[in-house]
Amino acid sequence: MNDLEMEILQGAIAAVVYHNYDNGYAVLRLRCGDGQTVTVVGTIPMPAVGERLMVTGRWSTHQSYGKQFEAEFLERLMPESATEILAYLSSRVIKGIGPRMAARIVDHFGANTLLVMEREPDRLAEVPGISLSKARTIGEEFRTLFGMRQLMEFFAMHQLPAELAVRTYKLYGDLLLAYGYMAKPKAESVTCLNYYADPAAEITIPLDPSLSASANAQEYYKQFRKAKRKMEMSEEYIKEDRLAIDYLRSLKTAIMAASTDEDIKALEEEIREEITSQSQIRKKPVANSGDPNKTVGRAKSGKASSRALRNAARIAAAKKNGTNRSKEKHRSEETLSYRKFTTSDGYEIMCGRNNIQNDQLTFGIAEKTDWWFHIKDLPGTHVILKAHPGEEFPSDTAVIEAAQIAAFFSKSDIIESHSGSQGTNKVEIDYCLVANVKKIAHAKPGMVIYGQHYSILVDAKKPE
Repeated sequence: MNDLEMEILQGAIAAVVYHNYDNGYAVLRLRCGDGQTVTVVGTIPMPAVGERLMVTGRWSTHQSYGKQFEAEFLERLMPESATEILAYLSSRVIKGIGPRMAARIVDHFGANTLLVMEREPDRLAEVPGISLSKARTIGEEFRTLFGMRQLMEFFAMHQLPAELAVRTYKLYGDLLLAYGYMAKPKAESVTCLNYYADPAAEITIPLDPSLSASANAQEYYKQFRKAKRKMEMSEEYIKEDRLAIDYLRSLKTAIMAASTDEDIKALEEEIREEITSQSQIRKKPVANSGDPNKTVGRAKSGKASSRALRNAARIAAAKKNGTNRSKEKHRSEETLSYRKFTTSDGYEIMCGRNNIQNDQLTFGIAEKTDWWFHIKDLPGTHVILKAHPGEEFPSDTAVIEAAQIAAFFSKSDIIESHSGSQGTNKVEIDYCLVANVKKIAHAKPGMVIYGQHYSILVDAKKPE
């Protein structure tokens, strides 16, 4: 490609397909002026539906996703028409404004809505249902959002981490408290010495001319706290996404290893259960206000809900009836249809057909003194090698055969990248005592962490 192939697209964001808050990378659907909707990818910090962009870049063809426009430079354009502004505000990009309130605001101010929010936020109180306090809060959120976006764009343009942009807010606040006396009334910026830099150097800090230097410092501190919270939330979202991806990869591995009707039925059961649980999560009501930890299970009147009472009654009944782990384990052993094998020297091996069975095997069926096997750093089945009474360590033959089973039932296309070169099928398997395997809090079935383990390199071998 060459510079002649550079093009400019201009349009409104119709959908945000993907956005990584940490590095600003995004995949967007951009509705251009000719009515055509195209896919745009690149570093686009904090995109929002309805926002207008002028993007400079090149066309490319992705192997899986087809034709897309790779953005190299972008300029944010304020939504112009009332329709674009309504779509923008309805996307909840500004805290406190949902679709209904957005419609009322745009109905009142039309194409001048964003100008009012930026320069005369008190006028938002003219809209029914918006108090003066609420109007000022919305104006503050709007200014904070655009200030943060400008800063994020600057850092993204220079390939600097978003975390540094967040810390810059605090730096500005600190320096303004120290050098505020240098700022002239109604000044749009102040240049001072950044004594945090090594060596110290001059820095120019943008100012809101309607505020004093001290008030500007407090605004930067406020933006720092908000941006920091968003960064922390994004880290949590990324962590959740990674766990979800790992779970789906493990499900794919189980599907690839399925070879019998029982394998298929077990996978169907897990997928059905996962769909049901997700449906229940979507239907679960969300508390309107207050500490969510204190409002769970309570009706609006403040009384405990009947569901909470029924749950409490069931727990009490379970305790009264003496339900314990050994009974649950016995019941699970009767109903669980996991794979069973015997090593050539007489050790019993158990192997899960899906993630639910993996969970039940490791944390319900296996004893703490049994041995747990799993492919290293990849999704796969849990394999349990039953320990012999009084034996400190199983035989070498049993370890090798259990590891080979773990490798065989973890087979998938991703193992190829994990295996050695020159055609070898050897796979690294980790194994440890079941006591050293811990379930990841709030994670999907089968997702664990482990320690104090050994490793062995084996060929994936179908058990006899």
